[in-house]
Amino acid sequence: MYVSLPAIPETRTNFQRTSNSKASILLNYYPKFSRSGDKKFSQTISSSKNFFTTMLQEKTEEVIEDEFLMYDVPVESMNTLKKPKTLPELSKIKTITLSQIAEENKLRDSRVKDCLEHLHTLNTQDDLKLDISCQFRDRRSNLDLRDRIIRTSENILDLYNIRLNVVNNGTIDSLIAVDPVKDRFAYAKFLQTVVQEISRFPYSFYKKIGLSMITVCQKIQLFKDRKDPIVKRKLLSGMFILDHLSNENEIINTFYKVLFFYLKDQIPDLDTHWAKVYTKKSRAFMNSSTNVIITQCTKVKDYYEDQYPLFKNMVRNPNATLKNESNIVRIKCFKLKDSMEKIDPDGINLAWWRQQGFNMIVGSLDHI
Repeated sequence: MYVSLPAIPETRTNFQRTSNSKASILLNYYPKFSRSGDKKFSQTISSSKNFFTTMLQEKTEEVIEDEFLMYDVPVESMNTLKKPKTLPELSKIKTITLSQIAEENKLRDSRVKDCLEHLHTLNTQDDLKLDISCQFRDRRSNLDLRDRIIRTSENILDLYNIRLNVVNNGTIDSLIAVDPVKDRFAYAKFLQTVVQEISRFPYSFYKKIGLSMITVCQKIQLFKDRKDPIVKRKLLSGMFILDHLSNENEIINTFYKVLFFYLKDQIPDLDTHWAKVYTKKSRAFMNSSTNVIITQCTKVKDYYEDQYPLFKNMVRNPNATLKNESNIVRIKCFKLKDSMEKIDPDGINLAWWRQQGFNMIVGSLDHI
């Protein structure tokens, strides 16, 4: 049985983008943008009434200012694309020479991998604390294990030209009082965790952003507010407090706070970008006495607490952030990604992103 197909019009309709065109496949990889006021998602939360006010609803809205809009390439512009190279041109052998910085990254990375393998072979325990009640021989072996972890970790830091400043004598000034390191097992546990995160990045990246020293102390005492600019810069410029780093997650979060502090100094327009691309939260209240609806809109002013977790998640799991369902998250991540590649093009490149697990195929093999 045959069914006749509908007549195909001779005049071609003007489509902005065809589903089978190569340009649309490439453009779907990058985040799509919408104009200001387009509601991407909204969430309504109801709450119980109280004596004074009644909250009607709470909405969350993605807002993108017009300055950061990007539009799709029309079909007419596809005719101006470059033609593919012919077979004789593709068969030519081209010599690729690495730059001096890229070659140095390669040599240092090979030695770092050897030190990491040695660090993994050590019979480390989950909790590096000395048990006083055990025999002297067991305590001696535990001490040897601690010292080997410290020496191997310090060798990795030397390969990155990162100087380790361990506070052995307490210091005090008008802003802060710093106590010396007393718990060497907590110090070894800290080094064992932080060098694994440091080894994610190439040597040239630390050189470009200016991270050359980290300071380790036992505890601190502040004489001014933590939000003071001088105190905040002193804490984020590379200070690790062992009493505040009780587990592995706290060590990792503190490291990315410090690393992003140096990275943000190299991106002067980052806060401007964050101010144009944000998530607006609004709450609607109704006064019980006057029956007037009051709407409160909140907009974050301090973007640092929003920026460094996104930077950490992008490095540790790039597929979940660069391919996020939220348009706002993708725009912010691609801004950070492009900034890192501009600062260090020799180290932060496509090969480095693939080492972090970034998959160029959109959505097909991300679950594996």
